[in-house]
Amino acid sequence: VLANSKIPVLRAMEKLSREFGIRNIQELMDLKDSGTHLGALDEEEKRKVAANIDNYKILRKGLQLLQESPIDEAALGELLQKHHVNLRDGLGVSTSLIEEIFQEGYRKGALGGKINGSGGGGCGYLYARGEDTEAVMKGIAAMGYPVMKLSVDRGAVKELEEYVE
Repeated sequence: VLANSKIPVLRAMEKLSREFGIRNIQELMDLKDSGTHLGALDEEEKRKVAANIDNYKILRKGLQLLQESPIDEAALGELLQKHHVNLRDGLGVSTSLIEEIFQEGYRKGALGGKINGSGGGGCGYLYARGEDTEAVMKGIAAMGYPVMKLSVDRGAVKELEEYVE
């Protein structure tokens, strides 16, 4: 699954490097007229590279959102959903199972979601406001699928101890 999304992008980047000296997606994204450069690619390469460019922009916007207080939850959900659409339609790495689960999640109040993992396994997550979490989980569990609630915390930290002789 991942090779079908990765290999055409690598092939496209080789073409762009040879023809224009572009070494990576960020360089291509930062060009004022990247569309001209994308014209050198076949349709599959163009679609997959465009999805990667958009995903990089989503990453940047997501980082900005996560640094704000309070976080705009609706905007974060939209970014997740947009990222998933790029994975599904641009890179071709979703599954019908995930799409079915996501639709139920959105009906129950999820703000966004995306497939994740290493591809082909049908694993994904949905993002919902605290008050909607139980409804989303119950809706998906009623479909017969396992659910798990994950909460945001501060991550791994190292506690410093003062050394006393």
